[in-house]
Parts: sequence; structure tokens; C-alpha cells
Amino acid sequence: MLTDATVALGFGADHVRVLGAILLIATLLYALPTASVLGAILITAFLGGAVAVHLQHRDPRVTLFLPARGSAGYWPMIGNFV
Repeated sequence: MLTDATVALGFGADHVRVLGAILLIATLLYALPTASVLGAILITAFLGGAVAVHLQHRDPRVTLFLPARGSAGYWPMIGNFV
């Protein structure tokens, strides 16, 4: 299902693992107190790219707003780590 949705948006099926690895690394950086700001920046950029892809393809699904809400939730928590 995830691979099919990714392919429908114009990515190759082999990109799913690469995108997952990038998000995993960004999340791990966010979990480290010394790298939480960098992790938040990377996650925000990643999710911003997801929003841009959905907008480019005029995707009417609700999933368009989930990345934007998710990245907005990361920033207030940085104060807990720093």
C-alpha cells in the first residue's frame, strides 16, 4: 500500500526504503539532546517536501495536512531537550 502510493506520486518503488531511512535518521537525531535542533530541521524539511509533492499532484486527500501538523508539533518540544 505504501509503495503503491509512493509510485502513484511519481517516485520509484526503490525510493521507499531510502525515504524511510532518511526519516529514521532525522528522527534519531531529534531524539538526541545534542542534535535535537538539527533533527527538527531535517524532519520539518522532509515533511515540507511531502506537502510539496502532494500539492504538486493536486492530491485532495487529508494526508496533505498531516505532515504540516506533525512538523508543527516537533518545534515546541525542543525546549525539553535543550
